[in-house]
Amino acid sequence: MDPEQLAKLLRRDSVTWREFLKEYDRFVKPIVFRIVKNTQDFEDCYQDLMSDLPAKLKTYRPGKPFKPWFFKVVLNHAVRWRKRHCDPESIVTRTDDLKPQHPIDESQTPEHDLLSQELKGIINSVIEASENSRQIRAFVMYHLHQISYPEMANFFSISAENARNLVSRGKRRFGKLLLSMYPDYFQERKR
Repeated sequence: MDPEQLAKLLRRDSVTWREFLKEYDRFVKPIVFRIVKNTQDFEDCYQDLMSDLPAKLKTYRPGKPFKPWFFKVVLNHAVRWRKRHCDPESIVTRTDDLKPQHPIDESQTPEHDLLSQELKGIINSVIEASENSRQIRAFVMYHLHQISYPEMANFFSISAENARNLVSRGKRRFGKLLLSMYPDYFQERKR
């Protein structure tokens, strides 16, 4: 990074900040999300990083490679933020804080909304009954949080193929638990 661009960033020149974020945001956001693993925590951590970034930029020494230094700053910030704000097992497996993957249909009836809330409660009770098992957690991470197999492999320290297998076993286990805990509910829905 040239000294002139760094000086503009430190002065918080809005055009330079927008250009800077446009160039680096697509790399920063995945790094932060991989560390904090939770949508709400990601947003909080990202905002905290953006507010701390001008102070961090002051420590950059021109003439040194910028990208490695910058990514180290982002990584260290996210790790420190997670240690301060999250418990060690902070991968959220509940459905409460999930954002809808599809646009919300405004024409939905109140009955549909009640059914949706009821299903969230059922899913959360199955997750709790599994005592947050590794298989169920992998299933929820993949299907509800849409965390990719490679990211999951890093989290669990296994290969991507083993992550796929873990999700598959979690899906079967989740289904069995669901049917054993709520047999009447699903029999009623079949009719």
